[in-house]
Formats: sequence, C-alpha cells, structure tokens
Amino acid sequence: MGTRSLSLTHDGGGLWSLPAPLTVFNSALPPVVLSFTPWLVPSPAPVGGSEITLLGSNFAPIPSFSCAFVYDAPPPVTTPATFISDSEVRCAAPAAAAGAYPRIALTLGVGVGGTAFASRQLTYFDPGPPGQANLPAVFGIEPPYGALRAVCLASAPRSACDAEEPHTLRGSNFAPTGTLACRYGFGADAAYDVPATFVDSGTIHCRRPAAFPQPLDVPVLASLDGGNFSTTATRFTFYNASAPPTFVAAAPLHGPRDGGTVVYVSGENFAPLASLGCRFGGVAAVATFDSSTLVRCAAPPWPTTVLNRSADVPIAVSVDGVAFSPLPQRAQQNPLAEPWVGVASFTYYDPELPPIISAISPRFGAVAGGELVTVRGANFVPTGGRSDMQCLWAALEPSR
Repeated sequence: MGTRSLSLTHDGGGLWSLPAPLTVFNSALPPVVLSFTPWLVPSPAPVGGSEITLLGSNFAPIPSFSCAFVYDAPPPVTTPATFISDSEVRCAAPAAAAGAYPRIALTLGVGVGGTAFASRQLTYFDPGPPGQANLPAVFGIEPPYGALRAVCLASAPRSACDAEEPHTLRGSNFAPTGTLACRYGFGADAAYDVPATFVDSGTIHCRRPAAFPQPLDVPVLASLDGGNFSTTATRFTFYNASAPPTFVAAAPLHGPRDGGTVVYVSGENFAPLASLGCRFGGVAAVATFDSSTLVRCAAPPWPTTVLNRSADVPIAVSVDGVAFSPLPQRAQQNPLAEPWVGVASFTYYDPELPPIISAISPRFGAVAGGELVTVRGANFVPTGGRSDMQCLWAALEPSR
C-alpha cells in the first residue's frame, strides 16, 4: 500500500512520459486514522469554516471517500474527504454548538473497506469575542472532599487519603488547550493552581495542590489558558484525616424524647464523607454536612422511663464513623456527677409532662429572701436566657 509513480513509453523505453501518482490501497480493509489536528473547533465557526487534517494509512482518492462526525444524540454529519496523499486527508468540520464532542470516522465508501474512527474526539468550544477570553463554567466536583496532602504523605493510612487521586470537575466549555488548569482557593496563588487533564467538553480531571495549610472549604475554578479563571465555582472541603473533628457549640440544646430535633453543631474539620455521623450518648444519628465548620444532626429517640422522663447526653461528631469529636475542655474538667451538662450536652425531656421535683437544698431560708436553692428532679429543660424555666414560690396551706 502507498503511492507509486506511473510512466508510459511507446518506443520500448527511450522516451517516458512524466510520472503520474498512483495510489495502491487494500479495498478489503478500512482506512487507519492515527491522529488529527486541530482538536479544537471554535463555535460559532469562523468565516470559511474549520478544516480538519487526518493522518493515517490506506487512504485512496476515490469519490466516495468521506468523513463522518458522529454525535451522541444528533444524527452523524458527513462531509467529503479531500485526498492529499495515501497518509493524509482533509475534511471540513460541520457547524456545531459549543460543547459538542463528536467522534470522527473515515470511510472509503459503501462496499469498500469499512469505517475507521479516530482514537480521540473533536471538541467544539466558545472562544469568546476577539481579545476577550470566554471562560468555562464549573458545576461540581467529585469527590467534594479530600484529606490534607501533607497529612496523607506523613502519617495517615493510604485508605484514608486520596492525595494522589485526581478529582473530577464537571462543567461546560472545557477544551484540550494544553493550558487547562484548576484553582483551589480564593486568590491567585500559584501553589494552589494545578494542571488539569481534559476528558471531554463537560469534564476535566484536577490534581490537588501539593499542600494545603488547614481544614477548610475552598472554591474550585477552571481555566482554559491558565490565567483567566471561571467566574463560577464549586466547593471542595479539605480535612485532616488523621484527627477527629473538633466540637465547639450546638443549638438547640434540648428536644423531645421522641427525637427528631435538628441540632446545629459548629466546630472544625467536618467533611462530607458518606461516613459522616453524629452520636447522642452513644446512639448513632444522621448528620447533614453544611460546611467544614457546621453540620446538622437529627436527634434520635431516647429510651426514657416512667420515673426518669429526661436525660442529659453528650453530642459527638465523626467524619469516618470511628474517631468522634472529644469533649470540650470545659466539660472534661466538670467535677459534677453529670459531666455532660454543658456545651457538649443535649437534654431530652417529655414536653407533655411538667418538671418533677425530687429534692431541694437548702430547705429553709431567711424571710428576707436571697437564698440560692438547688432543685433536683427530672424533665428539666435548658431554655437558656428565655423565661420559660421559672420557679414559683407559694405559701403552703398549714397541715391539719
């Protein structure tokens, strides 16, 4: 197979005609496509359209030689193939909307050889008006979280880290420009700008920055030229895989014993893993991720008894389902018999019953008042600064 030169003579070899090219090809085999350029086609198309050059073998200048642009949904668009040589042809790219990502097929014709597809696909993108870059759009990232890389490389087990795994960024108007980039963070810091790998017009792969200083939610943006980044972004959460989250505060701090109260827990080092969860006194609860510093916990039902209608239980949060947030220092140092009462506790109570008094101390005081009386019992509720929790002082009728 290939191109040969053909000359003719009429005097036994004395005088020969000028050579004419003759292409020899195998009509039983399809053409072979090795590569094509360009990979990018602007949309809308420039004046005169865009021409695609395909390189390969077993090409032949037959009238039925054509290119087909095969899309996922619309029917294929066929354009004539211009024969250049047995290893090069050119085809006009049809008009298509930005984001189109067709496969290119070469065919010698019906009943001749067959059809061959290029190994990669053509990308249509919107370059924007002259002198003004048109930016890609970013919709989401998978997974939306990752362990701090320095922690992964230093101490955490490989299963807990994804430091070397690329993240999949979803969006539109991505193109294999050779300068694709992702940015993690809020500013133009080269340490947090990383190269991206093109997958298709709606997908690229980003590698995480070499290091990130602390657990944090950051925006992720994309750029076609490595300098002009998208105005849309998606959220990515860095977390410390070698340490449990930190508990700071929760609200509300009380709810009915039947459960269902949504408790907002603030802290640090939260991440949207599937294993994210809460625990109320050892009972597992569903957690909803809001940010690296805020989660929502749905209080589960609590098994109170007839005599004990309320309970104070600790609240804890875990990212991996194993290591839970430790109690705050204030609660750890509480010498009371109920060490959970405080910033890290949740009180279950029965809203259909009044509080129950079992003891008061002291049981006497001066007529001028002012004594601080400690009341013990059950079904008390930490209403905070509200006036719902009150003491009623009333004179008892004399006994008879």
